[in-house]
Amino acid sequence: MKQNKKWVAIILLIVAAFALTACGEQEEATPGGSDTALVGVWAMEKETLMDFVGLTEESYEQAMEQHGNIGMSYEFTADGKLYLYKITGSDKQLFLEGVYTVDGNQIIVDNEAVAYKLDGNKLTIEGGTPLHLIRQ
Repeated sequence: MKQNKKWVAIILLIVAAFALTACGEQEEATPGGSDTALVGVWAMEKETLMDFVGLTEESYEQAMEQHGNIGMSYEFTADGKLYLYKITGSDKQLFLEGVYTVDGNQIIVDNEAVAYKLDGNKLTIEGGTPLHLIRQ
């Protein structure tokens, strides 16, 4: 029993140390980072949406006929919040939300960093499959 308490105490200390380290890193970053160029609403380009959702050209056209509009959009706010919306017809439904920061050419969401490129009104988020977005 005494041995178990010792291990539990050690594990709790390790967890606390990691938690404090993570909190320290987050405090250094300002919400949204210093780059306000990302602030706004960005919609997925058609080809990116098709890849993201797994649609063929035919199924995309059928969905557009049926709903009038389909899509996904990202909203980056000045206070560091990120919202991902699913759009069907005139309905805009919150799909995911999180907190983001910008560090150089990286967007950091939930301690996961991903590179991005901004070219005027086009935003590319790098990764396994790049996401191509257009400012709305």
